[in-house]
Amino acid sequence: MASRREYGSFESHHPKQVCPDCGGQMTHGSKRCRKCWAKQAPFAWKPCLTCDEKIRGASTRCRSCYDTDRIAARRYCAGECGAVLPDYGPKRCWDCELKRRKERPERRCSVEGCLKKNDARGLCSSHYQQQYRPRRRGEHRGNTAKQLLSRWPCQLCCYDRLPCDVHRLIPGPQGGTYRPPNIVALCVRCHREVHRGIAVAPEPPTEADIRASHPNPTPRTAK
Repeated sequence: MASRREYGSFESHHPKQVCPDCGGQMTHGSKRCRKCWAKQAPFAWKPCLTCDEKIRGASTRCRSCYDTDRIAARRYCAGECGAVLPDYGPKRCWDCELKRRKERPERRCSVEGCLKKNDARGLCSSHYQQQYRPRRRGEHRGNTAKQLLSRWPCQLCCYDRLPCDVHRLIPGPQGGTYRPPNIVALCVRCHREVHRGIAVAPEPPTEADIRASHPNPTPRTAK
């Protein structure tokens, strides 16, 4: 076995390295000593871009300037209340949105010769369903509680121009079904707001209330 003298010592293969900035000793493989490395960014002190206050780290502004810009960039409700809104979402709070829907002026259908109210996309309910909601197979095979509840007005904003969505209070992955008392009638917009957590779902009606609201709850045969 070869001795250490034949191969040379560790210092001969790894000579001491000198820092190019201060001339001090540094460890093998590094470009600067610890003191000079600590003076480099992002560890060094640097001025804030807004107020020239000395800060450290990767940020470009101090804490006070950051909080000031964050408060200035807040989103406020476009309605009368002026409440603070989250960073993303609708332009109005839920109360102002309901008030705006009730005070919205009525418009007529854009189809020539039709004098019905405009419900969505410039069309009345009948023309909207003909163009954007084609009939599905087996749609009218029976008046179930879900189909009867879709004819209700929205239980939050009382919108009754188009058929409502049926929302399940207990979601399907958790075992919820489209049967009373697990379903409520919501319009498309209120349904989206409930899923986002902005609005609270109303109290569900009973099956007797759902069937009593329609004069003819007997099943119809498919044509």
